[in-house]
Amino acid sequence: MMLVQPQTALADPPTADDFTIQYWTTEEDGSRGRQMTANDLRGYVNKARCECGQAVSARVRLQSSEARDSVPVRTYIGNNCDTAEAGNNRQNFRCALAISDFTNTYTRNIDLEFNPLWLATGVTPDSPRDINTAEARYGCDAQTGDGGIWICVENSDQTDCQVGEFVISGTQTEITDADGNTPALTFDFLAPTINATDFRASGGDGSVVIKWDNSTTTDIQGYRALCANADGTPVDGKGFSISSVTAENRGTVYYTAENLCPDGPFDQVDVDPDPEPLPDDSGTDTDGGTGGDTDGGSTSAAGFGAEPGVAHGGNADCCGPGTCGNSTCIAAVSAELGECENGNEWSQACADLALDYCEVCDGEGSCCAENSTPSCFDSACSVSVCEEEDFAYCCAGRWDAACANRAKDGVCDICDAGTTGEPGMTSGTTTTTTTTTTDTDTGTDTGTDTDGLDISGIQTLDWDYVCSDFIAANASSARIDHLTNDLDYQVLLVAFDYAGNPVPASEVFIATPRETTDLWEQCDAQGEICGTGGFCSCTTDGPSRQDTGWLFLTGLLGLLARRRRTASRDGGQA
Repeated sequence: MMLVQPQTALADPPTADDFTIQYWTTEEDGSRGRQMTANDLRGYVNKARCECGQAVSARVRLQSSEARDSVPVRTYIGNNCDTAEAGNNRQNFRCALAISDFTNTYTRNIDLEFNPLWLATGVTPDSPRDINTAEARYGCDAQTGDGGIWICVENSDQTDCQVGEFVISGTQTEITDADGNTPALTFDFLAPTINATDFRASGGDGSVVIKWDNSTTTDIQGYRALCANADGTPVDGKGFSISSVTAENRGTVYYTAENLCPDGPFDQVDVDPDPEPLPDDSGTDTDGGTGGDTDGGSTSAAGFGAEPGVAHGGNADCCGPGTCGNSTCIAAVSAELGECENGNEWSQACADLALDYCEVCDGEGSCCAENSTPSCFDSACSVSVCEEEDFAYCCAGRWDAACANRAKDGVCDICDAGTTGEPGMTSGTTTTTTTTTTDTDTGTDTGTDTDGLDISGIQTLDWDYVCSDFIAANASSARIDHLTNDLDYQVLLVAFDYAGNPVPASEVFIATPRETTDLWEQCDAQGEICGTGGFCSCTTDGPSRQDTGWLFLTGLLGLLARRRRTASRDGGQA
């Protein structure tokens, strides 16, 4: 576009300080919503908003106390627009042109809207530069970075923008955060990488508890649990929704295009149908995927057959001296004892504290084989074995071979033929704990796979399937309540980053809530030894042989609750 410069008195050209840049959200119809906050600038533009074409609105204005020379001023949308103007290359294609006019035009508010795709990609070579007709080089692929408005103030030497003529470089806004920083407008189309492993579930009374081994990276903001009925339909009373498509991002929600724009994109940009692969150094996946892990977002886990002496499948044993490979455990213990910061020099004192503070030492070993922890992963089996006086030590000290043999001697259903008795398998519950991309036989006959079930619904990550509140990134468990006992439910854990890009963190597995027996029911079952007020009755005649069994069970429950502290203070002796 050829600009004809008006005749004006010479003055200095505009500088960066003369411009103000503001950004707004937009509604479905493209109308302006609210002004973006610092949180929005860091996490509003995600892959779903790109795929939906939810426009970003902007206002540019030149405000100067001094007269400015009337020179050509061009406004672009993108990233690295200055170097891209030097010529097309694999790293940068020229940015889309939003405004091309003279200085005086910018003294009035200039409002514009642009598709968020332009923040991440330039225009196709030989395409028009105008933002309304340009063809994008790439689509909403796995890219992340900072973008925004770039302003070039031309001098009289050359007719086109040169690298040194850009006075606004895409990061300028009038918003500051709580720390006084000015955040850039960030685009993030890349799902996080999942490091959580060893997913397992147990059925409670009207609930399901999911546990996993957490090695969280800084890219993960949090999790949400999803659940479905066995037939694949959403569970009544569950689900999630946002107040509007312009709701402020606070890092607690994930987005998909199907959730955000179920009726189709709000706006679309023509994209080069046959672009070159994204360069390796552009912050993207090189496998042509849509973000996250190269295997589609799944993760390997220890799960069935995990080495029983290794807590949570894959970490060095923190529960005894030697080494500890669980970062969460190391952090918890070192907060109490500084010398435990190095997991490779794990002393007996560190191990003793781990018994008190670390979930990896909280009875997560095999029930049917010797393990290094007090009790075993199945609480019902632990109680069944440890209520016998000769085996009470199994829940206070170490679950040794004798404890395992007792469990297999008809005491624990979990050790019956056809089950493994390993972490990842709980009585009354079936789970899939290994999330690999290949189909493998887990060696169980308890329905650990989803063959024959329609899991396509929950795999869409539709908000109708959300059945938990926000789960923090450093969490390692989640509870789903208000379920119906004895019904099978599909369960899936989803991780997402601050921008709300989701990725399945587990495979879909099946879990079944079971009714549990509370203390009053157990008390009554021991032969009417409970008082009318719901308390165990007392007698001056001393306990009968029947009463002795209940008193021992009561003491056992207390022992289980404090077994780790007993082990740490008394060297593991009951």
